[in-house]
Amino acid sequence: MSFRLLFVCTGNICRSPLAERLTRARLGPGTEGFRVRSAGTFAVSGKPMTPLAVDVLEELGGSAEGFASQPVTAELLTEADLVLTATAEHRAYTVRAASSLAPRVYTMREFAALVAETDRRGIVRLPHPADRARALIRQVALLRGDDPVLAKDDEDIDDPYGHPPETYRRTGVAVAEALTPALEIINFSG
Repeated sequence: MSFRLLFVCTGNICRSPLAERLTRARLGPGTEGFRVRSAGTFAVSGKPMTPLAVDVLEELGGSAEGFASQPVTAELLTEADLVLTATAEHRAYTVRAASSLAPRVYTMREFAALVAETDRRGIVRLPHPADRARALIRQVALLRGDDPVLAKDDEDIDDPYGHPPETYRRTGVAVAEALTPALEIINFSG
């Protein structure tokens, strides 16, 4: 059974596609059973990533080839096993759109912080990366409990749109750092 991961930001042309494409690159072509997508709360269908986001993505080892933006839909949300958002506002939007998803929706930084608190020993023993991802989500959900971590100033990943290249780089690094803890567990090769 595949594991479906959805990243959400505003326009789906900077932060969420950076996360989607970096995750795909880090999972690699040999990681079967993952479906990684992204969408935006105010996205227009079919737009490419911004050129500066593409530059940062390529610097970090990802590819924007074939990317086209899409709006968040109920179908995308309900089929996702995990939804990671750029900001607490995106998390709230997602939960309002599909309240049953609340236990599976986190900001990227919130999820990373909770992953850092998990007991990895049992998870990394699982043979398949998708099984490790599901087990990781269960542990993270237990750590968080029923309520999302309250928004903190540093929980959001800033939107670089309309800003200089340095802002895009900071955003790209923030996304990459937020993805690293979970991907190290999912990709664990013993």
